[in-house]
Amino acid sequence: LSATGTCVVTATKAADDNYLATTSVPFTVTIGKAAQATLTITAPTNVTFGDADTAFTTLGGSGTGAVTFDAGSSTACSIVSNKLHIISATGTCVVTATKAADVNYSATTSAPFTVTIAKVTLDVTASSPAAGVYGDAVPAISPIYGSFVLGQSAADLATAPTCSVAYTQGDAPGDYATSCAGGVSANYAFNYIPGNFHVGQAAQAT
Repeated sequence: LSATGTCVVTATKAADDNYLATTSVPFTVTIGKAAQATLTITAPTNVTFGDADTAFTTLGGSGTGAVTFDAGSSTACSIVSNKLHIISATGTCVVTATKAADVNYSATTSAPFTVTIAKVTLDVTASSPAAGVYGDAVPAISPIYGSFVLGQSAADLATAPTCSVAYTQGDAPGDYATSCAGGVSANYAFNYIPGNFHVGQAAQAT
């Protein structure tokens, strides 16, 4: 058997010394499509927000039917041109694969496959103000951002980091660390890098 459809068969019993040959009425055999081997998605298991759309790999299935993918009700990913497209680093990303039917096999769908999406690291460096002298006011410290992805900017952060310096007006000359903290984002993991504020000696009054 090599394809679906019908197969019509007759049986013939040969003659012998006493009986003539005889042939049965036609007998129809219906050939149905077979079930495919189990289809499984094998990759990708882990991606990072900002990654390019990623192709899937699968194992199993049978026949020549095309394989397509569906992200269903996932909130963190979608399917674009049959590849995984990341929308967010939070939420769900559960995908199924379907291998279409062909002449010999029925369609089959894989079990749900979960993709883990990690936040992308964003460097945040505390600014290092120009050196001051003893008695100077506390300088403003601002965050200096590394590279955002997908055309995003600081405006896309839920909460921007705030920055400060470990210096109070009147502190002795020396070096004082600047730092940032408190950023909140669904898609970025913050890597805080300290800066420095140098306080030198002030000139005496004439």
